[in-house]
Amino acid sequence: MRNYRQLIALTFILYSTSLPAIAMENKYLSVLLQCPDQPDCVFDGNDMAIKVTIKNISSSVIKIPFSYIRRIGPVGKLIDNTTQREISLQSGMADHSLANTFTDMMPGDSLETNSILYIEQILFFKQKHVDITAKVGLKGKIWIDQNPKFTIFEEYTTMQIVGKNNNSSDRNK
Repeated sequence: MRNYRQLIALTFILYSTSLPAIAMENKYLSVLLQCPDQPDCVFDGNDMAIKVTIKNISSSVIKIPFSYIRRIGPVGKLIDNTTQREISLQSGMADHSLANTFTDMMPGDSLETNSILYIEQILFFKQKHVDITAKVGLKGKIWIDQNPKFTIFEEYTTMQIVGKNNNSSDRNK
């Protein structure tokens, strides 16, 4: 059985802190999801490599628990674009002390983590043609510059995956 620690979506949560939180509108981090081996994310019957890029789009230094993010792997869901059925993807396990170890992201910096979308996950819906959306999210607590309060952050992105035999005109519906 395959190891599902690194799947398609990304989330991070920091545990037990006494610092107050402030909610934010996203103006700090962006999330990008790509298929590094296939820019069009065409499923050819094999496992698919996925790259998640987190970019600091602000003018502030941001601290995120990137080691923790890499260890738990991405978390998210796959959505069948024909039936709208969804499956959630599970994260892996990590030492929770990593959730309190932060990586500084300077303005303009990017961090990347890689994962695999396994053939069993892609074919879960058992449709004639593969046409699914992978939804990836970052959700958790980050620190911005010297602010004594952590900030609750949430941002999602999606990526369409189609089978190589799907009609390309179907992809643009």
